[in-house]
Amino acid sequence: MSLDHDDRTVSEPLEFPMPFQARVNPHLDTLLQRSESWARAMGMLSGGAHPDHWAIWDDLPVFHKIAAPELAAYCWPVAPPHEAALLHDTMVWYFAFDDHFQCQYKVLRDIDGAREHVERLTAFMPLTPDAPVPSPRNAVEEGLADLWPRLIESRPARWRRGWKDAITLFCAGAIEEMVHLSTGRVLDLVEYIQLRRETFGSYTAAFYVDISTGVMIPEKIRDSREIQVLLDAFMDYMALINDIFSYEREIDDEGCATNLVLSVQNLLGVPLPQAVSVANDLVSARLRQFAYTMDVELPEAAARLDLNDAERTGLAVWVEGASDYLSGILAWHIKAARY
Repeated sequence: MSLDHDDRTVSEPLEFPMPFQARVNPHLDTLLQRSESWARAMGMLSGGAHPDHWAIWDDLPVFHKIAAPELAAYCWPVAPPHEAALLHDTMVWYFAFDDHFQCQYKVLRDIDGAREHVERLTAFMPLTPDAPVPSPRNAVEEGLADLWPRLIESRPARWRRGWKDAITLFCAGAIEEMVHLSTGRVLDLVEYIQLRRETFGSYTAAFYVDISTGVMIPEKIRDSREIQVLLDAFMDYMALINDIFSYEREIDDEGCATNLVLSVQNLLGVPLPQAVSVANDLVSARLRQFAYTMDVELPEAAARLDLNDAERTGLAVWVEGASDYLSGILAWHIKAARY
């Protein structure tokens, strides 16, 4: 990462500690072949069956800078082919939502239009796969209409409700971010981290691990303090590491007032390079919390709650999937050209 304009140069390269080894899904080549065709089929790229004005990315190189196949392959290295494709498509949809929202609503400060857009999206997420949905009128709706039945297929009711709530929070977070953009107020750290979990889509992260590993956190331990601590650190790391890499895009290019680095700089009154360093320390602390909880507290909780062998195995598989996600998202940020 470099910030080399005005007087804001970071004098030394940042280091991003990561105790987990990044791996690559063996189906990456298949995802690379799939990416453009699925986006075009949904109308996100021009040249398909949908009207060209649906296209979110007019410039194909801009689409490829997202590197959605690499993101899916790095974050979910053990996902089987079907699940890897589903996770990849969901990542493309996330970026489609984000870029469409930026162009159609955020730039124009159209909060009413944004609220209507997000409200309509909830209609594409019925809790039963065969329930009717509206006719899509843009590529974001078309993509969600395609994804939703595949995402909730064979999933229990609690999982479906949680997944819908998580995506709704992600979409609604974009509106909240618009509100702060209109006021120009920089949030304090506590406010900001809570908002960032929503705007990054962090509440969806655990569901992705469920899909990629084929297991869920055992019910006996799911509501424990230790799991909540693990999930909080898990969500915060991926959301906040993004802030460091995306600072220039969000603050300089998009004019956002919501970014960890900006909140740190506003709180401490320090130059940008120092704010970046402090922000990176905060991100690294969340990673250390995740690792400590995984290595020390979860085994103690498993013993206290008397998990059987199958439950312990399932928990270990799930946690390994979460650690893959963390190492993968860092690897993607380092290599992708989007930021």
